[in-house]
Amino acid sequence: MKASIFYRIAAVLPLLFAVGHTLGFRQTDPAWGADALLGSMRSIHFDLQGFNRT
Repeated sequence: MKASIFYRIAAVLPLLFAVGHTLGFRQTDPAWGADALLGSMRSIHFDLQGFNRT
């Protein structure tokens, strides 16, 4: 097998991880007990490239 196939696989795996991580935490279950953590993360605001981010 060519090395380029392994590089493509190595590039796709982090992409899938990032998409899954982003979509997986759009909604939270109160049973997880993460409401306080998410609230504190959303309370921090900073400016980045002209946009206000949380």
